[in-house]
Amino acid sequence: MAQGRLCNRDGLILTAMVLTEFSNVGVNTLVKSLTSKGLTACVVLVYSYELYNVGS
Repeated sequence: MAQGRLCNRDGLILTAMVLTEFSNVGVNTLVKSLTSKGLTACVVLVYSYELYNVGS
């Protein structure tokens, strides 16, 4: 590998890491928004499990 250049594998790993961080920020923002409007954390957890089960 030439010095100073990313190979394809490194680029894919970096992209996956960035997308994971963006999704974490989005989920945290959504949870904070829902809990500030009166939903408890337990209800948010149940909804997230249901969404996961519907998606799989």
